[in-house]
Amino acid sequence: MTRKVGRFKYHYLNAVLLQQVMDRWIEPLLVKPAARAVLNLKLQLEGTTPMQDKITKPDFMMQTFIHCTQVALWDALSDPDQMAAYHFMCDRVDGTAQEGGQMAWIRADDSTMLTQTATKVTPKTRIKATFEPLFFGPDAPASRMAFEIGAQGPFCKLTILHYDIPEGQDGVAERWARLAASLKSWLETGTPVKMEM
Repeated sequence: MTRKVGRFKYHYLNAVLLQQVMDRWIEPLLVKPAARAVLNLKLQLEGTTPMQDKITKPDFMMQTFIHCTQVALWDALSDPDQMAAYHFMCDRVDGTAQEGGQMAWIRADDSTMLTQTATKVTPKTRIKATFEPLFFGPDAPASRMAFEIGAQGPFCKLTILHYDIPEGQDGVAERWARLAASLKSWLETGTPVKMEM
């Protein structure tokens, strides 16, 4: 606003309008460090593990539909006696599929083919575990895998996900296919399909 008195011209600023402009343009710059600090705290407290599978694309994914109940599929994936019954190369599974539990997949000659540690278990829905393939040698690097179960009427959808497969371990894809085929046959007919590599 301006006002003229004689040869003088007085200019006045409307503080409300000036404050509104400042709020609109400067306030986001002042708030940004605080918002960033809150996001950093959230990441620190939660860690990156819970979101890691959603961010990382699996190296291998396979889905199959099995005519069985969700409980039957869960039991087949978590009960050591059933796992040994349908596994295409192992005669025995020692351990437990409970969270933090370790499992060893044992061949007929008592050699350990694979070891796993269950890292996250959601009953009847998901098992996440390490994948330590001793069949590639005693110093073979480990990776991560997950079984996901989804009920679909009288069927269940089983999704097998495998992450961070090290170079030179590409043969695991065929092993997963053999395992899924044997599991499906075991649950639908009571007879596993033992197809050794």
